[in-house]
Amino acid sequence: MKRRLKIGELFDNRYEVINELGGGGFGKVVLVKDLEKKGVMTALKYCYIEENVDEDEFLRRFSREIRIMETIESKNVINIIDYKIDREISYFTMPIAKYSVSEIIPELILNQDRALHVFKEICLGIISIHNSGFTHRDIKPENALVFEEDRIVVSDLGLAKFDVRDSTMLTKANIIMGTTDYLAPEQLTLGGTQQADKKVDIYQLGKTLYNILTHQRPLTMDLKSIPAGLRFIIQKATRHNPNERYQTVEEIVDALNDYIRATNVGINSKYVYEEQVKIVEGDINYGGEDINNTLRLIDLYDKEQDEERLIQMLHDTPDIIIKFLGDKFSEDMERILKKYSEAVKKFAQDYPFSFAEVVGYTMRTLFYNTRSGYLKAYAITSVLTSSVDLNRFAGMHIFNELLMSVKDDEDAFIIADTLKEHRYYYERIVDQVAKRDLHPAIQIEWERSGGN
Repeated sequence: MKRRLKIGELFDNRYEVINELGGGGFGKVVLVKDLEKKGVMTALKYCYIEENVDEDEFLRRFSREIRIMETIESKNVINIIDYKIDREISYFTMPIAKYSVSEIIPELILNQDRALHVFKEICLGIISIHNSGFTHRDIKPENALVFEEDRIVVSDLGLAKFDVRDSTMLTKANIIMGTTDYLAPEQLTLGGTQQADKKVDIYQLGKTLYNILTHQRPLTMDLKSIPAGLRFIIQKATRHNPNERYQTVEEIVDALNDYIRATNVGINSKYVYEEQVKIVEGDINYGGEDINNTLRLIDLYDKEQDEERLIQMLHDTPDIIIKFLGDKFSEDMERILKKYSEAVKKFAQDYPFSFAEVVGYTMRTLFYNTRSGYLKAYAITSVLTSSVDLNRFAGMHIFNELLMSVKDDEDAFIIADTLKEHRYYYERIVDQVAKRDLHPAIQIEWERSGGN
């Protein structure tokens, strides 16, 4: 069919076209009123053939999409109501969704629990597709529809293929098909789409999870803002080597459930934290560091909403773990230390004088065991603000020690910039260290803060 349906026309003597809903795969989708079913509203996808396109291939692919949809029975995969296939007019009808997942991502990034529920529902749909012997090959939020009660349904199987060799072999060896931002590396090679298997779907699920959590294009992914446990899932799902990814979608769901259980601490948060600390400490002491155990601990810090509780958790963390986190997980700790530093500045005056020393000892351990300039900056300013607010000379001494130890140029510029933001505090103790004992970049801020 080479013409587009127009709003208001009567299609196939049965469907009144009400509105255009979009396109997908190898056709256009419109909202129609089914006059044979007392005006029931439904979505109709018809085979719309562009110019300069192999018409026979389009028709075969459209027919295959219908066959696949007929085969799969799942509440998480779009089902077919009616269809008609011939050269002049090919279409099928399906239930009407409220919207696609892509349209609610601005809401999902504000509600991680709902976002993970939506993603798990997408995974369940893909599991049903795989169990029926097919590979989707075009997974993305736009191809997941939201129905009542947040039921998520995977749609648009226009690029789906049989896992066994498809007798039609519709995809030419020199054609790359799919959505660029979500394509697995193997799909980007000539013939890659033709040979794509379930591991391509796993890769695309990883990209989809990233998009749902960040509302950012997944072509290149910046994972810093994503909680450690979820970042690990995304990284493993999107490994360049297919054999290093999760091998089934069920494994992704299991990993997601583990993350949810590990971070949904509820009223037992103190117990869960203490138990996780013991596990990680045991891993380190016996040289068998398990990245998943450490990531679960980081997630507990990350999800803690009570700022004073976060302070206490870090202060209760053994030095051996603080050193390990600073050395091996600096990016995660930057995010957590930012929250910690802001909390210390906010609450320090409510604590006894000894609080400044505890901050100093904990932050000194972290400072000397990380290569991250930003992590050092958050650590040193935490010591500065707590010791000044509580007028605690032992804390000031630790701050001065750390400040004089800065030798790396990059660290110095980062810390100098942080001191500028906390000049009110630095002015109070700037003369405790001589200018000559500081890195040149910090000397400038020393001068601006009134050093003599």
